[in-house]
Amino acid sequence: SNNIGGGPQVWNCIQDHRGMIYVCDMGGIIEFNGREWKRIDNANHSIVRHMAIDSPGRIYAGCSDDFGYLQPDHQGRMKFVSLAQPVFDQKIKFHDIWRVLSTKHGIYFCSNKYVFRYFKKEVTTIPVDFYVQDAYLINDQIYLPTHKGIIQLCDTSQVLISKKIFFDITPWKGAEFLGINHKGQLITFHLQTGDSNLFQSPVQDLLRLENPTGIYRIDKDLFAITTEKNRVIVLSNDGKIIQMVNSENGLMNGSLYHLFVDRDKNI
Repeated sequence: SNNIGGGPQVWNCIQDHRGMIYVCDMGGIIEFNGREWKRIDNANHSIVRHMAIDSPGRIYAGCSDDFGYLQPDHQGRMKFVSLAQPVFDQKIKFHDIWRVLSTKHGIYFCSNKYVFRYFKKEVTTIPVDFYVQDAYLINDQIYLPTHKGIIQLCDTSQVLISKKIFFDITPWKGAEFLGINHKGQLITFHLQTGDSNLFQSPVQDLLRLENPTGIYRIDKDLFAITTEKNRVIVLSNDGKIIQMVNSENGLMNGSLYHLFVDRDKNI
């Protein structure tokens, strides 16, 4: 942070096809090549909260009052290219982009009251009547937790699939997902039937004491939960606690709000 002017909070991390790491913080985007850190300025030098990568390897970023992608210049240095001009032309004010999701049917940039879809070099504005500060991509489908329930975004259409409210959705078994309910409990949810049940695991006792902040799939057999008490809990699909990491065995002090798993399954 001292060397490159990093902000006090890291919002998101991503790894490209070359193995380069990109981190977004209060000051924009930082590139790490394994040896040194390099700052990449976005168009308005604003906070960057989220990034995503498409199948060819292009990285997209959501900023405050802007969104776009990274592209190398003639010297091979990554530069930020804005995609937001069509939105500015409509006089739409969207403030922060909270989530960026890459799908086969476009790149989606989620703001508080709008979702912007970039597809075939065109930007489409999708108005919503709820705040989009969380969005989850599962099996190339986008799910949005709202005050109404869970909404699935199909291209540009919104479909209510459940009136139950939960967050941090991640795949579990078949058509069943894992999620966190309003009580901070880990639950399972069946996509077709809408049934939800408490996930059977000793981790529930710990989550009652430490508010969970996210669920992250590590691989098909393991997932991790982060908490506000600076803890990472690694679990098997059947609920067995495999490992716990906190400030006593490696983590710095502070609440955890994001976890990144690289292509070698390092957390």
